[in-house]
Amino acid sequence: MIISLHVENFVLIDRLNLDFKSGFNVFTGETGAGKSLLVDAISLLCGAKASNSMIKQNHDSAKVEGVFNIKEGSLTHAYCLEVGIETNDVVVLSREITRDGKNTCRINGKMIPLSILKEFSSYEIDIHSQHDTTYLLNEKQHLTLVDQGINETIREKVKHLYSVYKLAKNKLEDFESTILSEQDLDFARFQLTEIEAFNPSVDDFEACEQDIKRMSAYEKLVSKTSLVCELLDKDDGVLALLYQSMKTLQSCHEDDVVFKASESLNEVYALSDDIKTTLYERLNDFSFDQDTFDELNSRVLGYEKLKRKYGGSLDSLLKTKEKLKNQIDLIDDHEFHQKQLIKEVELAFNNYELAAQELSSLRRTMADTLEVGINQQLNDLSLPHARFMIMFSQDKPSATGFDKVVFHIKTNPGSPMGPLSKIASGGELSRIMLGLKTVFTPLANIQVMIFDEIDVGISGPIAKQIGLKMRQLASSIQVFSITHLAMVAAYGERHFKVIKSVNNDMTDVEVKELNHEQRIEEMALISSGSISESTLKASQELLASVHE
Repeated sequence: MIISLHVENFVLIDRLNLDFKSGFNVFTGETGAGKSLLVDAISLLCGAKASNSMIKQNHDSAKVEGVFNIKEGSLTHAYCLEVGIETNDVVVLSREITRDGKNTCRINGKMIPLSILKEFSSYEIDIHSQHDTTYLLNEKQHLTLVDQGINETIREKVKHLYSVYKLAKNKLEDFESTILSEQDLDFARFQLTEIEAFNPSVDDFEACEQDIKRMSAYEKLVSKTSLVCELLDKDDGVLALLYQSMKTLQSCHEDDVVFKASESLNEVYALSDDIKTTLYERLNDFSFDQDTFDELNSRVLGYEKLKRKYGGSLDSLLKTKEKLKNQIDLIDDHEFHQKQLIKEVELAFNNYELAAQELSSLRRTMADTLEVGINQQLNDLSLPHARFMIMFSQDKPSATGFDKVVFHIKTNPGSPMGPLSKIASGGELSRIMLGLKTVFTPLANIQVMIFDEIDVGISGPIAKQIGLKMRQLASSIQVFSITHLAMVAAYGERHFKVIKSVNNDMTDVEVKELNHEQRIEEMALISSGSISESTLKASQELLASVHE
């Protein structure tokens, strides 16, 4: 939930600090006072699109900061653990925008991408305005809403089995697309014969290049190696001098350093003798044969021709060889492979279909439960003739199964059921949305619900039902409601007033929490437009009746 909110240089707000508690918080104020600025500020904190118009006149930047208490076990808490956000105490979200286009987002003081800010907020806050009908009108969301009440294990199982089925299906399609025509098959066999006749390999290519390099330097190698052998092996050469030095020092037992030096010389002598032997053996191996040299160059030239013909590199040449071989092998045993792949597709689809049917059955059971709950909510919201139904039809197989779900409703007796987006009118839609969210919000694990003037055009008993419904919802989550109705405001556990003032040609918006007496005055003002003894008494009685 939101513990506190700090807003700075935002539209008409100079500086605002608000502390909140759980339960039902209501905001009222005169028309045009800037009530919706609070929603706009929180929306900015939730990742909404920013613009320079949000920065207060004569300022270079605007900032919104929210302090959140994250409920352990909530989706927000799980997301924080996933991305490494510390939640032991509180989580602080902030977003600052500047006139030069900078957009800085932070969580607990650490800079983050806007995408993380958006995702965090999507798990914690749901903002619903008078014109927000996303959940209702977007039929793509209807299946997701139903699935919120279904165990994730079966949904993940369907998703996994669908991916297995798609993989098998793609393998079959790829196999069938690689079947060559008779003409292409003949050409493929010609190419494979050409490559296999040359018998290319990485080891052979590297050996040819190394032999050519060595034979090209034959004279230098023989000359230099012979010279070093002579320097090591002649009577007054390196080995003789090392041996003499070693023997000279071996008698110096009286000094450890000198004696150890003789031991080191012994090691150097032995190593040098090994080197001499190796060089003599290598010298005997050196040879140069013009025919062999020409054959090696001819083979490397053959490699270059094949590389140019089959991809430009030795790696692509070898891959082409393997690809041609596989294509020809598949064609030679085409029917067997095709039958095997068809069996794999059928088995994968059968497994997927069984899981999808199980998921569909669970969805229909959940839909029955949701229908009962939502219809009860609609009745509570003075829509006694409304009838809500979740209609199922079969869609093409997908990672979510094969169900297509569309919310249907009728609002008047005798009228036909129809898609929610085409049947509900504006006033009805607000109440229907509230009824839906009362049912769906606990399933979605949202912790903060914000209603922005969804009670426009509503009064009397309906207003009472809306206020009561919001307060009931606030028993499990934190609820904010911007309202112009005294009846709705009366149900709030805390009441804030939005006030706009003009000083020195500058407009400023502030928000104050009202005490009991101030609430009575504010409710009298918004219910009748004036404060009198009778309106104050009516407001007092209303507030008492709601909280008794």
